[in-house]
Amino acid sequence: MKTNRLWILASSVLLLAPLLVNAHDEPAEADTGPWSGYISAGYLRTAGNTNTSTYNFAGQVKYDQDRWHHKGFAGTSGGNEKDEATLQTSATSETYRLRYDVQFDVTDRLYAFGDAEWTKNRFSAYDRQVFETVGAGYRFLKTRTHKLSGQAGIGATQSDYRDQRPSDTPDARWGTSQNEVVYVLGADYTWNFSETASFVQALGTKVGADNTYSFSVSELRASLLSSLALVLSYKIEQNSDVPSGADKRDSYTVISLSYDF
Repeated sequence: MKTNRLWILASSVLLLAPLLVNAHDEPAEADTGPWSGYISAGYLRTAGNTNTSTYNFAGQVKYDQDRWHHKGFAGTSGGNEKDEATLQTSATSETYRLRYDVQFDVTDRLYAFGDAEWTKNRFSAYDRQVFETVGAGYRFLKTRTHKLSGQAGIGATQSDYRDQRPSDTPDARWGTSQNEVVYVLGADYTWNFSETASFVQALGTKVGADNTYSFSVSELRASLLSSLALVLSYKIEQNSDVPSGADKRDSYTVISLSYDF
């Protein structure tokens, strides 16, 4: 199996992170209650010979109590294009995502985790992908300014290839399913470089016998008001095994407003 670049990068972060364990811990953040979350929305429209519009909506709820940490996420994004010459409108993207994560603190830094994720993408090689994983993680940095954690585990995936072929190809995988065991590796880094701005980088990969799914998420957040923030994010998703005629990589660039609660 060909080694994935994101897997190498995530592995490097996890291998180097122990060197930072002894970094100076700053005072912990004040307790603001067990419930928190956000709701975000973004929209972009261009006009001219071709009119395009894209949208994204997302919401997340967190519940932290003692050693338990729960997080639920739901999001959707899509795009449409209208040709002014023919007045025809066609969809160019459409994605739905649900995710649930739970963590249990074994110690202040070591934790066990479990998560489940469902994704549906009309324009990806995979119409549907479901992941269920469990494992252990470690918080290498846990300060007000810097947070760095890494995790590894094992799980399963159930995937459906898209029924409609993007081109005339004899590849028999279109319209079939793929189920396999996967090994999980990931890392998350947060840099709060001011009282009102932060940067988040997340890397992850799920390696199976047939397919390796990898992702990278980069996010820059700046507060506009007490609960309102401007968010710029860039996400890459990649599957190593796709039928002929399909792209291995999907990327998403999002500018949105987020209301935190």
